[in-house]
Amino acid sequence: MQQLKIRIRLESPVVISAQSGDSTLTGTLDYIPGSSILGLLAGRYLKAKVKTAEFDRIFLRGDVHFHNLYPVRGNDEFLPCPQNIWRSKSDPGRFINIFSKPNNADDYQKVDTYARATDNFLDIHPVETEIFFHHERDYARGISKSGVVFNYEALSAGQEFSGCIQGSEDDIGLIHELLSTDITLRLGKSKTSQYGNAVLLTCEKSDYAIDSEKELAGSIMVMASDTIIKNFMGISTVELSELERILRTKIISAALNTSRTETIVNAHRAKRPSEIAFKAGSVFMLEACPGNAEDLVMHGLGERTWEGYGQVYFPEEFPDDLSLLRVTASQTGLHQPAVPDLIKRLVTEIREQLVTSMISGKAEDIAAIIGPRKLSNSLLGRLESFASSGNFNASFARMRNISKQNLQKAHFGDKNLAEYLKNIDQEIRNLIESAKAIRLGTNKYLRDLIADTHLEEINPEMVKSVFLQTLFLSLRRINNAKGRQDEER
Repeated sequence: MQQLKIRIRLESPVVISAQSGDSTLTGTLDYIPGSSILGLLAGRYLKAKVKTAEFDRIFLRGDVHFHNLYPVRGNDEFLPCPQNIWRSKSDPGRFINIFSKPNNADDYQKVDTYARATDNFLDIHPVETEIFFHHERDYARGISKSGVVFNYEALSAGQEFSGCIQGSEDDIGLIHELLSTDITLRLGKSKTSQYGNAVLLTCEKSDYAIDSEKELAGSIMVMASDTIIKNFMGISTVELSELERILRTKIISAALNTSRTETIVNAHRAKRPSEIAFKAGSVFMLEACPGNAEDLVMHGLGERTWEGYGQVYFPEEFPDDLSLLRVTASQTGLHQPAVPDLIKRLVTEIREQLVTSMISGKAEDIAAIIGPRKLSNSLLGRLESFASSGNFNASFARMRNISKQNLQKAHFGDKNLAEYLKNIDQEIRNLIESAKAIRLGTNKYLRDLIADTHLEEINPEMVKSVFLQTLFLSLRRINNAKGRQDEER
């Protein structure tokens, strides 16, 4: 097997569409997905050649794997930070491994950026994004539509990303030829406007070999990209039991997050079905390194691995404590004028909508992990009424022991639902802290604008009510959907 190592630089802002939770904002992914590179090269193939079985084999059946492109800085390559590495709230230069220090978790928070570990140091590299405001255009009249505004979040120009393409010698030779014909690349959304320009910096062929010291060194598995697995019914799932079945070993502990992936196939002008996935950076402590670890590293884990999903590696154990290697200097820019109050109000409203969406999404993800029929609909309905009453804690404390014992049977990660609900106020505080860090962009101008909004005034009781009602309603819906499937069979 050979690989083609590629490195690109963004020459203009690039919008790789992502779900944003706001109808007026098109969010962007903070990396270049393998599916974008696959689509670009498939288009070049069809311009240069007639569609044959070769095209289907390379671009549709998965004989060639197009990995995601992640940020690089100089010679340093970065991956999504493992979810078990948390950062001190009081000292941003200190990090811990929560697998070895779970009791310190209240004083630390997750690292939502890209990182690379070296000895006992962690080097982090946030990707820069920015927001662009647009008026919708009336193409028939050639002018902007009055009052119709939308926003694009985009990866800032000047950043570099790197990744690889894997396949047979002949296929990699063909891909190399397609890339070499034109080093200018068009990526993402609105490629006919001011977005989407990139240039290919390097394109080097080499034999593919697993780095056993980094990728097969231990019994910890890290997901380097979003990973989709399916259960026996062919439905995407994030249940740990299904992951254990694939790995053929027991999961001792996990630090994970989930996401939903929804992509558009431009050739068909249609969306693919939405899939729930383990988010990149999810980490699993295993009873033993899986016997199929080498195959998983080489070919990927789960579904759609040729589009960049399912990339995993098995590093040696993480240190208990790490220190920040360096501080990334902020880019300096031109002086910006004062922001009108109207814009500040719009940003505040957008952030509040994103917070509500994030809260609901987190509840839905937990419900998906718990899965169907772990709890009865009558118990879930009673819990939902507690949440809507505004006095959840007192009502929960008065519940009968048999009900709490049933809640202990519902697990997600290393927690059970009874323990989670008992400590719900602390969980909500953590959720609010995460909400305050919602990223609308990373340049200094936008950070200063966000600092003028007022998310610190979020009402914890409101958050708790929305979160819990969504959680219990989602579990009931999952139960009902499973019941309908059973009746159809």
